[in-house]
Amino acid sequence: MLRKDNVTVAKADAFNFNSNLSRGDFAMEPSSTNVVAMWVSIRHSKTNQFSEYVHYVPLIPITGSYMCPVSAVTKALAVAKHKKPKDPAFCYPSPPRSSKFCGTHSPNFCNQA
Repeated sequence: MLRKDNVTVAKADAFNFNSNLSRGDFAMEPSSTNVVAMWVSIRHSKTNQFSEYVHYVPLIPITGSYMCPVSAVTKALAVAKHKKPKDPAFCYPSPPRSSKFCGTHSPNFCNQA
């Protein structure tokens, strides 16, 4: 459903709000069973190239596991807390400003958050 370019960008200045995931595309939703699901709004994908609709995908937590997708996304978003909803979803602090998380960065970055 998603390509790497929907999640990350090849260069820090290549972010496009209309085709890349932004911080506002993630929303937490508590449930009656105390399991907190995270919803991802996908506005652009291989099968939705003209952004004609929004596809909502739930991320279901895996409680107590280091492989929990909700925990991983929450940690990644927390790295740059003071971002606007239309800013890139995944940023990391880099003085003097935050840089966009590019596809060229090591996947081990998420383990450091």
